[in-house]
Amino acid sequence: MEVINCPLYDNAFYSYTIGIKQETHTLRFRYNSRSDKYFMDILDAEENPILLSTPLVPLYGLVDQYALPSLGGDFYLLPIETSGHIGLEVPDNRHIYETHYLMFFPYDKKANL
Repeated sequence: MEVINCPLYDNAFYSYTIGIKQETHTLRFRYNSRSDKYFMDILDAEENPILLSTPLVPLYGLVDQYALPSLGGDFYLLPIETSGHIGLEVPDNRHIYETHYLMFFPYDKKANL
């Protein structure tokens, strides 16, 4: 299984499908202005929820804390450039697509952060 780049967009609400372990999954994103964060939902091919309302937090395995062996990996929000900051903070959560990218790492290629 390969590392997958999961694009982030400028919209407050959006979704798209990706293939993980030869299965189709839907990633759904929504921005919550009250908490000033984006949240991600992971759904299977039939739109059944696998994981709901996971906040996008930099440099932290987003699904590793849950028992989801069926995914076979984890999502990480990584800074585009690390010069000048260590990437633990998002300067503008509403425009996270400008400073960070979301990657899915299979467990056999897990990110060394």
